Amino acid sequence: MACLFDQQSEKGFILKEDHLRHIYRELAGRDEKAEINYTVYLEVNQVNTVMVPDSIDDLLKPGLEGDQIERIEMSFKPTTSGQPTVDLVFSRNGCSLKVANGTDDSVKVVGPDLNKYLDENVRNVRFSWNRNIKNLLIIVSLLMGVAAFAWFERSEPRAVVPAEQVLKSQDLMEKLNYLVSEIHISSNRVARFFLAMTPFFFFVLLLRIDQFERLMAGMFGLQFPEYVFLFGKERGEHKKRQRRQYLVLVSVGVAAMVNLGTAMFVMLVFGS
Repeated sequence: MACLFDQQSEKGFILKEDHLRHIYRELAGRDEKAEINYTVYLEVNQVNTVMVPDSIDDLLKPGLEGDQIERIEMSFKPTTSGQPTVDLVFSRNGCSLKVANGTDDSVKVVGPDLNKYLDENVRNVRFSWNRNIKNLLIIVSLLMGVAAFAWFERSEPRAVVPAEQVLKSQDLMEKLNYLVSEIHISSNRVARFFLAMTPFFFFVLLLRIDQFERLMAGMFGLQFPEYVFLFGKERGEHKKRQRRQYLVLVSVGVAAMVNLGTAMFVMLVFGS
């Protein structure tokens, strides 16, 4: 039975010309000494056209624009038995790699090696909505709620009479009044907590709505795209996006630190 290596990945990728040339060179030239010939099939699906280039140079000729690419397929089929076929597809849904129809040894070498190369060099998008931006915004909104609650707690007037003094008192009315006051403070604390955390709860609830999730993913996808075909003018646009990404991440990070610092400061002051 033929061995099979099948890897489907939705990890974000940044695909460059060097990556395609490396893959092409590694696969087409892997068994050059053994004089094994490969039939190489290349296909590029763009927004309005489908291109079937004859070679990697033809595929990467001037005029290929990354923002117009929907899918790139590379298929390597050996003309001799025992060697694996390799099908590699990059699309707006992720990357798929399939190595099959070869001997166990050949598949176990080609599949993991190529998959390792993709993980280390191509599938390395650090920030995207699904990967970490969504969780980062949830954490920031949570910290904002904590900071607001800490501020509310600090501004709430406390009981003037210490609890120890009330417990030692023989006046029953004083004890009842103190108990009522503490119940009132506790109920207010619960109300303040829910008031402070309302933005957090509301944001998390909205994320459960598919339309809002898609809207947020689309907005952040403009600056943090998951799948980038770095060809043509897209290379310049990518550099601009990287600068904007840095500003966004720094802003979010500063907001998180300010909220966390505010909450800690208010809690320390309140505790004292």
